[in-house]
Amino acid sequence: MNENQKRELESFLKRTEGAPPPVFVGRAEVLDDVALAAEQVWKGTGTDPHGAAKTTRIIQGAPGAGKSSIINEIKQNPNRLFTKSVGKTPMVVALKSGDIEEPIDILQPLVKSINPSAAAEFLSQYSQTSGGEVGIGFGPTRVGGKEEKTVEPTRLRTRWDVFGTWVEQHGVFDRPIVLAIDEAQRFKRDSEDPLSKLFQSLHDGCGLPIGIGVGRPQRYRTLGP
Repeated sequence: MNENQKRELESFLKRTEGAPPPVFVGRAEVLDDVALAAEQVWKGTGTDPHGAAKTTRIIQGAPGAGKSSIINEIKQNPNRLFTKSVGKTPMVVALKSGDIEEPIDILQPLVKSINPSAAAEFLSQYSQTSGGEVGIGFGPTRVGGKEEKTVEPTRLRTRWDVFGTWVEQHGVFDRPIVLAIDEAQRFKRDSEDPLSKLFQSLHDGCGLPIGIGVGRPQRYRTLGP
């Protein structure tokens, strides 16, 4: 350890929590378990469907135990999740629960990670549908006997197959994806909420190579039944 690292570590030890450590050691068994989840949802390049049920990993512990540090480590060093059976380093998309209000707050970062140049097209295609269709956006009204389109604030469709179809049109799944969400105890949603349904569908196995890992204190229970 050089002098700069030593100073950073000494400064970190004086804090309570809230920032990742300057040096990450240990937790190999936790990282191996997350890597196993990524391995389980991956069926091989060009395979359809991918995915597996019950691959959610809950990283829990007392405040300051290192949950956020683990998520930060796999975000900064996704090669820690490499397995020979997959043969590729998983893609890690790490999000904070405080930044997630609706399903689009999860789908959009995934889209940007797979094909950033087509992310705007994803929003345009799947957040606006013509009047009478299921989805977000335009509802029909009558003005002077003529049907017009008006914008209505409704929610984006939450089905994973919408996302999967978009990926097929704009690229491929060439590796498993680990969706890591920190501070999951902050979600206060009932089981019928669109965000809850999005998580539940992923946990049940939605046919996509996406595993989910969440960090939360031991005293909380999240993600529905």
